[in-house]
Amino acid sequence: MLDVLRDTSINMEQLLSMLTKQHALNNAYNGVGWFEDPSFNIRFKSAADKEWAEFLDEVNTEWDWYSKNKSHFDKDAALFELIDVTHFMLAATLRYGDVDCIKEALETDHSLIHAFQHIQSEGNFIGYDLDDKSEWFTRLSESYVDFWQQHSMHWRSGDVDQEELGLIICRLLKFIELTIVGFSITPNMFVEAYNMKNERNFNRVRNGVMNGVDVKKDEVALKIPEVK
Repeated sequence: MLDVLRDTSINMEQLLSMLTKQHALNNAYNGVGWFEDPSFNIRFKSAADKEWAEFLDEVNTEWDWYSKNKSHFDKDAALFELIDVTHFMLAATLRYGDVDCIKEALETDHSLIHAFQHIQSEGNFIGYDLDDKSEWFTRLSESYVDFWQQHSMHWRSGDVDQEELGLIICRLLKFIELTIVGFSITPNMFVEAYNMKNERNFNRVRNGVMNGVDVKKDEVALKIPEVK
């Protein structure tokens, strides 16, 4: 499957690393076995929508319909809102099986390669002017909706359905790739940004966020990492 990834895509090793860290973070927040609770389907979607809305608030500084005083949006703040969205998309993906099941499927199942190629042919960016911010935003929004529409049809019920898993992973990768392209960053920069926010979320748990402690008051805004 690695052979069909583009330079603007994260690779499978990076995806599995992010899924592993996301699983540990979900355990820290919700306890082991969180994925068995069917209420997490709507909870993940609701949380992702909230983060998506915060991303929209960031970019709205440039596109606000009601204001003449438009300004360029803060790329750092906007990217980390999409990192937050990605957290919940990763968590939703884990409902299809644990990391070992997903890893095995990615390494052995040719249907996943076929599914990925299908998504690539759907949205290979040919004919897209992704330097045009409105075009990029349209494609990003479409990929966000596509992921949750796919997820709404299925969730973890025991065995991993390879075709469903392939489709959900491909839509996740498409969303991440559009984020990478739109922010003119590298896959490594995206993954490092995810790692930074994952560690911050772990620190929030350690500092008592689940007990009502205001852990955000002394935090400094995260910046896009400078890695190649």
